[in-house]
Amino acid sequence: MANSVGFVAVDTKREMECDVYAKLEKMGGVTEVHNLYGDYTLLAKIEAESFDKVKDIAAAIGALEYVVKTRLMQGPKA
Repeated sequence: MANSVGFVAVDTKREMECDVYAKLEKMGGVTEVHNLYGDYTLLAKIEAESFDKVKDIAAAIGALEYVVKTRLMQGPKA
């Protein structure tokens, strides 16, 4: 059961947001993915048993090919 929630804003290389979006949809712990406009291109919602696990998933997102930068925000408890 997920006790912690985080949101990761993701900036991707130009025109690569579809590839990253598809990878995020398949990633364990990622429960939602949304398109953004502005400084970041995507927003991923992460749910996990602890915030440390949320941070691990966010780090994995940052390591994906075509990801330029990320920003993790802690959400409310699930």
